[in-house]
Amino acid sequence: MADIFNFTDTWNNAGTQFFGIKLNVTTTAHASNSLLMDLQDGGTSRFAVGHGGGVYLGSNGFVHFGITAGSGGQEAGGNNNGVGGVNGAIYITANGANVFKIVGGGLGLKSNSFLGWTDSIAGADAGNLETGWFRDAADQISQRRSTNAQTYRIYNTYTDGSNYERVDLRWDTNIFAILSSAAGTGTTRSIRFGFGGGTWEINNGNGDWLALSDNTQDIGASGANRPRNIYAGGSIVSGAFVEAATSGAFVFNSRSFIYSPANGNILLQNNANNDFGLLQLGGTTSSFPALKRNSAILEARLADDSTYASFRGGTIAAMSDVYEFGSSGISIRTGTGSPEGVVTAPTGSLYLNLSGGTDTTLYTKNSGSGNTGWIAVDNV
Repeated sequence: MADIFNFTDTWNNAGTQFFGIKLNVTTTAHASNSLLMDLQDGGTSRFAVGHGGGVYLGSNGFVHFGITAGSGGQEAGGNNNGVGGVNGAIYITANGANVFKIVGGGLGLKSNSFLGWTDSIAGADAGNLETGWFRDAADQISQRRSTNAQTYRIYNTYTDGSNYERVDLRWDTNIFAILSSAAGTGTTRSIRFGFGGGTWEINNGNGDWLALSDNTQDIGASGANRPRNIYAGGSIVSGAFVEAATSGAFVFNSRSFIYSPANGNILLQNNANNDFGLLQLGGTTSSFPALKRNSAILEARLADDSTYASFRGGTIAAMSDVYEFGSSGISIRTGTGSPEGVVTAPTGSLYLNLSGGTDTTLYTKNSGSGNTGWIAVDNV
């Protein structure tokens, strides 16, 4: 027979509560598996209502939404929307495709599905979310919403929106930022990164970049994987060496260079790399001495370069035949034989004849500025 029960009723009074089917059971005692309803197919239960109000579906039971009863698609994955259980798993189906699966305590999503949040659930599709997580490709999860910059927050403590400690991973005016922040009773914490328990730390007190193990980590490597320039507004302090490459230099911006052109050699040059001024010792005023290059001559000058400085020492050896005093050119010269007509010097100079001889060892320049005017001094 096509229909065992086929009831027709008319509900026509707004003030009356109607019931299509009503069963009222008075319970004094019953087995724990007693059912208020049990609909079976070939002896197999397909739909049941327990005595406590629980609803039970068969092994492949499915609750359909938005289709006409008896139109097919009785199981999960059919051409429908609904919730059902298949082979020990729970499926949520939309438009005939299983989009969510709960099995073994885990939640699985179809590759084109998403998790999102919005104030209006009626508009909760991918284009109307306020925040959404998506699968971009295998092994890739993204948080995105059109051209809106995103923020991901990890809290250390949270009391309420005015009292917390957290780290923000976010885009801030087209710059990716990792920021530690706090509010109310919270404290801004340091940020640590690296391997194991951490290698580097950005200190929360003053923003200093710290190595967690003293004198252990490097930045860059010798000859490769090196950063290019380091710009500092203060000092660079080293517990060991400050090293430059063999062709490098220590540079004072727009002023001077210090090179080492060969092992054991130091070269001082100006900004144009073609000269050098003063090597000032101790200060820059006339109270301090300096060394100055004047053509191929090394001069002792006052540090303000106002005049010559005194030079004091033990034995002073010159590798030339001339010992010159001041800018007047007066000098002590040496040679062999008489200087007359041979050695040019200003008046007041002395000449030592290395050949010696009676009354021919010491000469004085008594007149003229040429090579004449030399007078031998009598031996004493």
